[in-house]
Amino acid sequence: MLFDNWFDPIEDGVRARVRGFIETMLEEELDEALSRPAMGGARRATMMGRRRWLAAGMAIASAR
Repeated sequence: MLFDNWFDPIEDGVRARVRGFIETMLEEELDEALSRPAMGGARRATMMGRRRWLAAGMAIASAR
């Protein structure tokens, strides 16, 4: 098909930035989860996690 092998450097750059952003968020969430004591602050951590994911979604949507 036409354009099957087409390379778009802008799309590639956007994908790399989004991938890096998501990887960073996941690493931060994992570090936070592993550093808190067992059964402590679960609700606060959940709320903070939701806020981060909402912010990530807004950042990705605004990049479109």
